[in-house]
Amino acid sequence: MITVYTCCTNGRDVLRTDQCTEGATFVAYVDNSVPGDGTWLHKQASNSDLSPRRNARRHKILSQDYTDTQYSIWVDSNVALRVPAAVLVDEYLHSSDIAVFSHSSRSCTYEEAKRCMELEIDSSDLMSGQMEKYRADSFPENYGLAETTVVVRRNSARVSGFNARWWAEVCQHSVRDQLSFMYVVRSTNLAVHFIRPTKYLNSHFSITNRPAGRERISLI
Repeated sequence: MITVYTCCTNGRDVLRTDQCTEGATFVAYVDNSVPGDGTWLHKQASNSDLSPRRNARRHKILSQDYTDTQYSIWVDSNVALRVPAAVLVDEYLHSSDIAVFSHSSRSCTYEEAKRCMELEIDSSDLMSGQMEKYRADSFPENYGLAETTVVVRRNSARVSGFNARWWAEVCQHSVRDQLSFMYVVRSTNLAVHFIRPTKYLNSHFSITNRPAGRERISLI
């Protein structure tokens, strides 16, 4: 009924095995760099000609391609659940199609893009062009901002359509999927639950800090 899933490739992270696994199947899409363990069911990660970061986003965004249960919960590989997966579904999806963390410090996609440029998280040209498109489409400032470390979804046709639109934005523009999430929410009118408190303060999750500058990439 519920699949908790993640993607871990190229030795970029270590899977969290300290999970509350009650009532869910835990699936990790991995390559040969990830050793087996007793918590996650390992499946072969997509091996396309996309960049490693965009390839990992494919798994996150297109839940309909990588899970086949009524509900799915994407977690970044540095996240561990501290409660049964059913608790998240019951709390977050009773009147929504999808649930994500509310961003801990910003509420505006344009401000997030500016910060990503400062940190050199992705190509400034890509992000600038993306924001120009959104302004031309009358996407407003301060519309809200998500952190997609965890994505809880009802796997329905409506959500699959949202996922496809979101993936199209990530393929066309920045791999930083938080920049396109709210734009697609607005264009599809999807019902979103914003998880609070924010990710490091929420007792339902344990999240390991990643090294500073980890998201900086060679812009190729």
